[in-house]
Amino acid sequence: MPVFNRFDGSQPTVAKYLQGAGCYTGMIGKWHLFSDPTGFDYWNILPGQGLYQDPQMIELGIKKVIPGYVTNSITDLSLEFLKNRPRDKPFFLMCHHKAPHRGWIPDEKHRQMFEQVEIPEPLTFNDDYRTRGSAATEATMRIDRDLTPSDLKQKPPPGLSPAQLKHWKYERYMRDYLACIASVDDNVGRLLDFLEAAGLSENTVVIYTSDQGFFLGDHNWFDKRFMYEESFRTPFLIRYPKKSNPARPRR
Repeated sequence: MPVFNRFDGSQPTVAKYLQGAGCYTGMIGKWHLFSDPTGFDYWNILPGQGLYQDPQMIELGIKKVIPGYVTNSITDLSLEFLKNRPRDKPFFLMCHHKAPHRGWIPDEKHRQMFEQVEIPEPLTFNDDYRTRGSAATEATMRIDRDLTPSDLKQKPPPGLSPAQLKHWKYERYMRDYLACIASVDDNVGRLLDFLEAAGLSENTVVIYTSDQGFFLGDHNWFDKRFMYEESFRTPFLIRYPKKSNPARPRR
């Protein structure tokens, strides 16, 4: 009987197909599928959601604590995989970052990056849900009432009105979220820089994607649970200079 949320690793997967075709395969970072990865010559995964700081990871079945910030560590391990790969094989690497999952803990480099930036509220920030149905009203992902003290990491200033407190919570959430994203951006850049320096950028297919979009204050929400337009907007970028050219801007 299948276990809820547990991935059946006996199924055919892209990793198995590529491994069977002669690729050296790797999986590093967030897995969150409640079973060990299969089809990979090397894997090193976070248990569950994992921690932002000094995360425990599972390397080929062995648990280890990796000192440092998780986004940097996943990238470091990915670079090690690329540097130590067999040179007589093509490679396939899945680099899965934990960020920007809850509770949005930035690294020291980016922690203050947006502290002096006023993040504009989205147009639907004060949605009253009158046309949304009971599920939207009852959803436990509202900026004004469902962000926890550990999410916010600071006590709000005293004397704020409900509207002011809601805006303060939104700013706290967004500044941490964007700082986490900035760290991901830097670390994606590290991987691309390695491919360039190693002479691999022209014939390596790079795919950047996510499993879903996210509510960034839209409808007063901070999660991803509903099939609204904002949560449908999923990044999906492919770079393969050997076979394609960047899209030209429309006139």
